[in-house]
Amino acid sequence: MEERPECTEFVVAAGARNLAWCANRAPRRCVAEGASTPTTTRDLPHHPVATPVNLPEELFLEIASIEAPRGSFATATTTISRFAAGSFGGGTIYYPTSTTSGTFGAVAISPGYTAAQSSISWLGPRLASRGFVVITIDTLSRYDQPAERGDQLNAALTYLTRSSAVRDGIDPSRLAVMGHSMGGGGTLEAAKDNPALRATIGMTPYNLDKSWPEITTPSLIIGAQNDDAAPVSRHSIPFYNGLTSLPQKAYLELRGA
Repeated sequence: MEERPECTEFVVAAGARNLAWCANRAPRRCVAEGASTPTTTRDLPHHPVATPVNLPEELFLEIASIEAPRGSFATATTTISRFAAGSFGGGTIYYPTSTTSGTFGAVAISPGYTAAQSSISWLGPRLASRGFVVITIDTLSRYDQPAERGDQLNAALTYLTRSSAVRDGIDPSRLAVMGHSMGGGGTLEAAKDNPALRATIGMTPYNLDKSWPEITTPSLIIGAQNDDAAPVSRHSIPFYNGLTSLPQKAYLELRGA
């Protein structure tokens, strides 16, 4: 059985607090458990409100901002037809409407096996309101495998930066991919083929390939403890351990999910 990465630097509890602390403070090695009782490398009292322990006050303000359903940017949407997309199954672009904040990084997000973009659409306005251009995609087939989803994530980013109506508002040097299940496995495929990506986030990712020495893109792997479709012992943890060439990586596991 694959050994879980161990949290050695911080205490975490539930929800977006985990992601904030993992991504910003301890990118190399972390396990975050989504429970009301925090985990740590030393004995600490029960913390029923599910907040991090012994963190500076400014970090609590940062966490509150991340947990809010929307950020400070007003957003708008535009849709892309399957015909216009060509190399992916169409999608929806969510973007900040500000014209005074410079250019924004962009994120392409893929759904999981048999799922449509509606399953991940909630991420669009949430991320766009925090200053990202986001495209949630449908795949060419709901049965597409991770490698095909990776190709389509990269194709969606190419569409965003070269053809979309919002291309002038995107910084093409700051691109990332996200995905759920086979879409999460597709993020690794996308990074393998496109090392210029700045980040990958795999949400309960699924892929039959467990070794990723080619990837140099900073990556976050999010597993779910009770996931039957992509058990962490066979997917998320091996992926994390198989990312052997990264400058930064993180593993987050949701207890009870």
